[in-house]
Amino acid sequence: MHGAVELYQKATGGGIKPLLGCEVYIAKRSMHEKHSKKNGNGYSHLTLLARNNEGYKNLVKLTSAGFVDGYHFKPRIDMDLLRDHASGISCLSGCLAG
Repeated sequence: MHGAVELYQKATGGGIKPLLGCEVYIAKRSMHEKHSKKNGNGYSHLTLLARNNEGYKNLVKLTSAGFVDGYHFKPRIDMDLLRDHASGISCLSGCLAG
């Protein structure tokens, strides 16, 4: 989410309504367990978009938690954390790995 505020300010200043969001990695079981496809805790990814200010704040919480608490090869979150901070967020599965 680094640079999101600057992007938003410059885009709106130029008459463009930006969509703020990010791609996150979702641990299959828990972000607190080590990443292991063999043991059933691999990951998939999702694109999360903020619909409003609450969604933006939740994206910041999710991405911060992924780096601080869920980092194992990649910054990961899990469904429990996403469920707790889903308000104001739209989710896109996107590709085959999503």
